[in-house]
Amino acid sequence: MPRAKSRLAAAVIIAAQLACTSPLPAAEKDEMLSLLRAGHNSSLQAIRTLQCSVTWDCDPPDRKKSVRGRLWRTEKAIRIHERWENGQVKESLIRDSDAVSYSASAGDPLNSELASGLRSTRAGIGASINIWTLFFFPGDGSSGESLVPFDAFLAQANKGLKIRWVTEEGRRLIHLEVVQRNLGSVVDMRKEFWFDPDLGFFDTKRMESWEYKGTKCRSVTENSGFEEAAPGIHFPKICLRRDYQGDRQVAGSLWTISGIRVNEPIEAGVMTLRFPYGMRLWDKIEGKRILVNESGGTIQVLENAPAREVETPQGVAISPFTSQTGTDDVSWTRWILYGSVALFALALVGWLMRRWRAARADSM
Repeated sequence: MPRAKSRLAAAVIIAAQLACTSPLPAAEKDEMLSLLRAGHNSSLQAIRTLQCSVTWDCDPPDRKKSVRGRLWRTEKAIRIHERWENGQVKESLIRDSDAVSYSASAGDPLNSELASGLRSTRAGIGASINIWTLFFFPGDGSSGESLVPFDAFLAQANKGLKIRWVTEEGRRLIHLEVVQRNLGSVVDMRKEFWFDPDLGFFDTKRMESWEYKGTKCRSVTENSGFEEAAPGIHFPKICLRRDYQGDRQVAGSLWTISGIRVNEPIEAGVMTLRFPYGMRLWDKIEGKRILVNESGGTIQVLENAPAREVETPQGVAISPFTSQTGTDDVSWTRWILYGSVALFALALVGWLMRRWRAARADSM
């Protein structure tokens, strides 16, 4: 009798596993996708304004990094203030049409000699604490955007899409799986998401997995500590990402979000950048370097250069999948380094000339 019960229990487990992994009928699949799309988009559209403080701690293979700052978001723009551990501050304003940012010394933020700026497309400006990207999804490169809205993500040329209900830690979740090949890549990437309907269809977990030169790689991002910032609008306080090669973790990053305020008035002037007067700014859209006044207007054109396609800034991925940090321009510290190297080279040449002349005098 016990054996019969154990066989029955095993059969029930296997049947449940098959029910979860077997493909859904087309009609049921479309219904679940419609539910997910409507729920996610509704939560996103309900957020008219957002204000919060963010801390980003990253542990890449080279060295640890830490950034603290604030983010303000309206329906027209995102304003970000970052303070880096190296003593620099970065101010950014990201709009649909363009984006502009500048870096300056935290000790003397209005000193134009210690500041430099960049104007670029929206994709050309990186920000370490841009948590608004949590509502977006990885692009395949076809649109030129690294992150795209949910509808655009579903419309991308995917090799396969699966959706099903799952239960994890007592919560009923929607599991979405997409197999995708990005432009210019020869590797298929499996992208998985776990959405919680009770949290406004926010995804509590994301995972990318692929194989490179025989090594299985994956990137896992988990969102937790959700709070209801406004009726029906849930936001995580913790966003933890871990990157693996095989079983070895090679990088990690952590966003800690606090002071979340949704749909509250934003203080006047916050969404406007004020620049150090006389700061040098590289306008990649117009293809020129200029000196700007406090409002960003041109004082003087320093150099005209042919406009070129803006490259996505390289850096450590700090938000789910594809957000980057980047260097706006050649900073003043790098110019000091270049000058020091040049002075050292001149001094070395002078010293060698004196040695040669002294040796020649002795031989005579």
